[in-house]
Amino acid sequence: MSMTTAPSPVYAPSLEEICARDVHEALACGRRFESGGDVARALRAYGVALSLADTPALRAEAVRRVGDAHRAREAWDDARAAYDESLAIARAHALAELEAEALNAAATVAILRGDALGAEPLFRRALACRPGPRVRGLALTNLGLCAARVGDHARAVELFAASLDCYREAGYERGVLMAINNVAAAHIETGEPEAALPLLREAAHIARDLVELDLLLLTARNEAEACLKLGRLDEAESRIGIALGHFSSAGAESRRAECLVILGDVLRAHRMPQQDDAATRCYERAAEIAESAGAAHVAARARASLGAAA
Repeated sequence: MSMTTAPSPVYAPSLEEICARDVHEALACGRRFESGGDVARALRAYGVALSLADTPALRAEAVRRVGDAHRAREAWDDARAAYDESLAIARAHALAELEAEALNAAATVAILRGDALGAEPLFRRALACRPGPRVRGLALTNLGLCAARVGDHARAVELFAASLDCYREAGYERGVLMAINNVAAAHIETGEPEAALPLLREAAHIARDLVELDLLLLTARNEAEACLKLGRLDEAESRIGIALGHFSSAGAESRRAECLVILGDVLRAHRMPQQDDAATRCYERAAEIAESAGAAHVAARARASLGAAA
């Protein structure tokens, strides 16, 4: 009687094993993890890329990506140290595009910590490096954020629109997604939430196609704020609840604090005593989290909301 043997299982390498084969694969692997919100694995993949990098350009790229992962988990000092190292490598080897990327990334840390005035000169230095359209778009985006932070929303919209043109020229879909979100946020700030919602629906569609989870949930946060201003409170509460859950589990504390402020605004808009108490707790917790995370602008917004609720 003949005997048959079961087929051997097919070996499927892990993403970490795949990324260890080549520095470019490692960078792509890290980006996939980062986009999916798995920052710890992204950091490991970028570390592998750095260990495999055998040219100054690859080292500058890999160490900047390490900084991106630190920034995603709001380890600001670690992120800035990585960006400074990337900048030093790029300058030492006359790598203008990578110098602009490092300057832009370092300035982004400053703006996320509420220092728009300190960030703006770095973004302008990045533009002075005469980078290609993708990096030029990043710098213009961030200059738009600086303008928005100081209340110049008309200028912010101009800069965001210019950045969108750059991203489209570069074929950089993630940048297109960021720019659409930023234009929508500027419309919300200028009292035009009805103009923001179609843009945010487009952004959500792009984010799903690109599997950009963080940007999809940032879109949900912006949708919540637009719905709040339009008086669509149930929809606003649903959207901000989804965003809050994601940013809480991802450890993105400044984003979590932003969501708590918006949730407080939604609860307060119901104009019911028990909701007012819950809103106050949201503002108090948001202020604590933002201050701990070094997000001074978010803490200031939470404190202002507390004062208005008193």
